[in-house]
Amino acid sequence: LAQVRAGASAVYDTVTNKVYAFGGYRLNTSSNDPEYPTEIVQYDPALDVATTTGIGTMPVGLYGGAAAARNSTEIYIFGGATSTGFSNKIYKFNPATPASNAIDTGYTLPQAAVDVAAAYDSATDKFYIFGGFYLDGSTNPQYLNTVVQFNPATGATTTAGMASMSAVLRGLSAVSVSSTAIYLFGGSNGSGFVTTIYKFNPASPGTALTTVANLPSARAYMAAAYYNLSG
Repeated sequence: LAQVRAGASAVYDTVTNKVYAFGGYRLNTSSNDPEYPTEIVQYDPALDVATTTGIGTMPVGLYGGAAAARNSTEIYIFGGATSTGFSNKIYKFNPATPASNAIDTGYTLPQAAVDVAAAYDSATDKFYIFGGFYLDGSTNPQYLNTVVQFNPATGATTTAGMASMSAVLRGLSAVSVSSTAIYLFGGSNGSGFVTTIYKFNPASPGTALTTVANLPSARAYMAAAYYNLSG
């Protein structure tokens, strides 16, 4: 990356063969104060080059959001936090015209939260957003176990009829593998990190998540991706 940062989200676009990373935060090299860049970073794996030159920006500096692609013209970014608080906004970026800025869709999550995970299911044409963390009005930490369904065709978000995770989690990772399987890895439950790997079925979103395996060690705030060896 052009500058060090943490808490960014990233998506690979299969059409352009580019990766786009959104937001994050860094510490000012002089004052050590946190900074929240609005840059969108484009990474070209063929050339091994990362750049922000000629690439659009986010409407606001954002960290701890979750990004997932619907198609070659729509990447959505969910939740996260800014320098002023937690976000419930849903932003959209078009990788086909990467010089254009990401936009505020006007759609919102039911609860503003940071460190959420998100995955897209092409069979239902829905996004699913998992867990997260926020501070309530008394600045008490609140961890979420919700599964939010987002319909990009209508902009509707809902938890109605959705299963809940069996544990509250932030800093987990989500990967869509098939029309019946989105896998969730690790995270923090407020007491510590977890090893659990859950499976969520988007074809039956009201069905309880199942525990399918455990990571070798407890961890959170990691990234995950699916690799299909058969292509």
